[in-house]
Amino acid sequence: MRGSVLRNTSFVIGVVIYVGNETKAHQNVKMRTRKQSWLINEMHSYIVQMFFALGLVVLLLTFGGLTWQATTSPVYNYKSVS
Repeated sequence: MRGSVLRNTSFVIGVVIYVGNETKAHQNVKMRTRKQSWLINEMHSYIVQMFFALGLVVLLLTFGGLTWQATTSPVYNYKSVS
């Protein structure tokens, strides 16, 4: 059986019988789903949507700012010889 330990024995005699997936030990290993309310699930989806929307706004403003800076600001040449 999974999780059992045999100690302080000099020999072992045993018989193994396969009983399938319906044993109590096998059923206790399965992961259980967490019960959550509808409101928690909706809030989770809204938070994920807001995260992606904020990332999109940041990317658009970054590229827009770089484009505006490249087209409108003067070019300063700091390495010019006087």
